[in-house]
Amino acid sequence: MQEYNYDDWNDADQNTIDYSAVEALEDKVSELQEVIDDMKTDELYILYHMMHARTKTNLGAVFKDLDFLIGLHSKALIEKAKNYKPRDF
Repeated sequence: MQEYNYDDWNDADQNTIDYSAVEALEDKVSELQEVIDDMKTDELYILYHMMHARTKTNLGAVFKDLDFLIGLHSKALIEKAKNYKPRDF
């Protein structure tokens, strides 16, 4: 029987792929997905964008609808939304 001649050319450990960068990106994507999901239900975020849309349009019916929706929120939250700065990604 022949003895096995070890050479490092056939070493399976040298051909392993480092997935740490992929895993880091997957973590970042899931983190951003959580932020997006939170923003969908964030009352302050939604109110800010409604108020912002009102200032960018000149349609009377839209103003009435937006004023009604904005008026459903507390005055304290409306004031807070005026100073709200959304996060940029």
